Amino acid sequence: MRKSLLLPSFMGIFLMLVLSLMFSNQSRGQCLNDNAYYTSLTPVTVGVPVSAGCVYGGEYVNVNVCAGATYTFSTCGATWDTYITLFNGANAGALSFDDDGCGVVGGASNLTWTATFSGTLRVSVDVYGCTTNTVCSPIQVTQLTACPSVCSNLSMSISDGGCQSNGVTNLPSMNFTFFMTGGGCAVETLYFIENNGPLMQMDLSTFALNNGESINITEFNPNSSYVFAFATSDGTISIDYFYNTGTCPTGSCEPITITVDPDCFGTEVSWTLNSTTGVNY
Repeated sequence: MRKSLLLPSFMGIFLMLVLSLMFSNQSRGQCLNDNAYYTSLTPVTVGVPVSAGCVYGGEYVNVNVCAGATYTFSTCGATWDTYITLFNGANAGALSFDDDGCGVVGGASNLTWTATFSGTLRVSVDVYGCTTNTVCSPIQVTQLTACPSVCSNLSMSISDGGCQSNGVTNLPSMNFTFFMTGGGCAVETLYFIENNGPLMQMDLSTFALNNGESINITEFNPNSSYVFAFATSDGTISIDYFYNTGTCPTGSCEPITITVDPDCFGTEVSWTLNSTTGVNY
């Protein structure tokens, strides 16, 4: 008789442990993304909160977020034990969650989170244990940091900069003018391929080239085919641009100055001869 009484007892304890673990997992942030829509709350100004006064357990609010910005979501002031869970729209996987972030055990939630994507964030509010109610809770959303600059509409123009001497020979130069939109955007790197060779790059970050600004670059090889692209400070990369260089005169022609010193009388006279290939002075 004792054995027949003990077996159900053990089975009952085991079942209670399983249910307890399941409930514990839910209470640690595994609430499903199945709440009902309440309203939309998207901050307009950094540091200025937007709020609504009556979200129920089992509802959610939509917030438009931008990747890299930090936000705070709060139900501080609620009279019941709230739970906040964040989802990327209707996606099932939770991004983050909080239970007692307002500082009271068994109280309201306060969650700070940095956006990992740009789009619509679903902020779900539940009663602790992933249940619902019809009791009002305030909900407040604050954007703590600005959205990072995003550079767009990248383009550039390339023109002939003439032949310039590097002290040994004459080489083609090119004029590059860069165009872009977005606050704080600047040219970071110029990428190029010469005659289907390996990818090479020039660091242009020290020049702080912004929208509409130009730079002349020399020492490209004559009679060569180039593919160019550039990257901005946020990592955005332009489309490819193609340019073919022409022929430059051989040799190095540098300006020279001839000075005649009349010794004891007269005025010193000098001439500067510009570098012109094929001209005798």
